Amino acid sequence: MLILWWNFSKEEVKNINLANNIILFSFLFSLVFAQSIYITSEVDTSKASIGDIITWEIKGNGSQQNKKLEFPELNLKGDSISIYSQRLIFYDELAIGRIIEIAFWDTGRFYTPSYYVNILDSQGNIDHDIEIEKVAIDIVSVLTSLSEVKARPVKGPVVVKGVMPYREILLIILCLVIISAIIWVISKRIKYIYPKNSYSIIKSPIEIANDRLSILNKKGFAKEFYSELSHITREYIEYSTYIRTLEMTTEEIIGNRDLFHFDDDSFSQWTDLLSKADLVKYAKQSIEPYEIDIDKDKVIDFINNLSSQ
Repeated sequence: MLILWWNFSKEEVKNINLANNIILFSFLFSLVFAQSIYITSEVDTSKASIGDIITWEIKGNGSQQNKKLEFPELNLKGDSISIYSQRLIFYDELAIGRIIEIAFWDTGRFYTPSYYVNILDSQGNIDHDIEIEKVAIDIVSVLTSLSEVKARPVKGPVVVKGVMPYREILLIILCLVIISAIIWVISKRIKYIYPKNSYSIIKSPIEIANDRLSILNKKGFAKEFYSELSHITREYIEYSTYIRTLEMTTEEIIGNRDLFHFDDDSFSQWTDLLSKADLVKYAKQSIEPYEIDIDKDKVIDFINNLSSQ
């Protein structure tokens, strides 16, 4: 058995004890600090495609005595990585971490950017900072991701029973009926109630009037007779004077006496006939058979007198 003995002076023994105390205090301080604060760095996936958003969470467990953690905002400048958003994580109104959404724009193995968590003293000043551990992320091409998708057998076509759009069909039918009714009413309104004039344009107005008077049926209904008689006189005046009397009412003709350049007797005779025809057509005034002959002769005389003026 070998025993080594070393003689130390009192001063040397005091220095050795002081050094041992400093080492022990440093060990205990680091142990307490390591147990009081720790920071985690995690991502939601270790493999992603180009452009995929990756959630990166940095989180601390609390604070040291009279000291707090600060998670500053991350600023990046680069073509291969970009930040979509970032926000703080709070617990009891105290910031305990930060969530950062990032995306990579190239293929290969990448690491999360450098990030430092600040340790603040009781005055809110930065006492020191801690660099968190970087996390590896594999970025693959979109084509590579698609090639890993397993193809499934294609199912046959599914027969879907058709549903008749009864409501739409009924609406279409209703619209067609309404449109047809409107067209029918308009066509009835604009239809010329008198027979088409088959006379040549080379005939004079008095020839046209005499031809129509010669075929005027006196044995028909009084209403049709006086309608035609009134129309013949209006047509003659319009063709001979170019005044649109066919489109004027009896009251309008009387009110525009100055348009008609013939004597007052002829004008009164004509307007009296028009008023009588209106009474027969609209008021159903009864007419004696002899009046029909008299009124037809009056119209013939009226037209002949005007043609001679």
